[in-house]
Amino acid sequence: MSPTKSVLITGGARGIGRSLALAFLARGYNTHIFYHRSEAAAKTLAAQGMHTYAVDLRDHDAICRAVAHILETGPIDVLINNAGISETTLFQHTEPITFENLFAVNVTGAFYVTQAVLPSMIERKSGAIINISSIWGARGASCEVAYAMTKGAIDAMTRSLALEVAPSGIIVNAIAPGCVETDMMDRYTDTDMAAILENIPLGRMAGPDEIASFALYLAEQTYATGQIFTLDGGMGV
Repeated sequence: MSPTKSVLITGGARGIGRSLALAFLARGYNTHIFYHRSEAAAKTLAAQGMHTYAVDLRDHDAICRAVAHILETGPIDVLINNAGISETTLFQHTEPITFENLFAVNVTGAFYVTQAVLPSMIERKSGAIINISSIWGARGASCEVAYAMTKGAIDAMTRSLALEVAPSGIIVNAIAPGCVETDMMDRYTDTDMAAILENIPLGRMAGPDEIASFALYLAEQTYATGQIFTLDGGMGV
């Protein structure tokens, strides 16, 4: 790839984010990741040649400083808003702080990172933004109402921003995974997992590398925009 392109991935130290980072690095991208508490994992990725930044996505000023630092070294060609937290609880038991943190990280953080990166993309009339959503954003999820609300907001942001920046040559899409083999699934019992797999026609969860492969495609294609691409093994059919 010449000249070398650059990607910024939020929540890039673990789970889907780590697979995204490794996939883009292997493709030759100059790879930048934001992480919050996963310092040991981030150090491992830094040793492989990635640029890592400890950024709390609830801190607008920290986001702006980190993005500005990256832009001093060169443009950001691809932004992947991957960072997210989840919570499983009954609607009436969802604490205010839990609700606020879900939106602060999953929605507001993605909004502010995009807002910091976008002007440089508009100036160059080039760029790709990929938001990691969830099938629950469109389908809804019992005992995950607040989480599903955040992903519904990400879907709306994806479609609306795609329309706004299309005249500037910028592509905006989202990937909505179903169940993915990451540590987010560790809270489920074997019985829970058996029930989950019964509802997936392909009979298995996605590997995070499969999400990363699709993200690479979206980053390099030039015509699909404003779309929410569902990767759920057939659950929504």
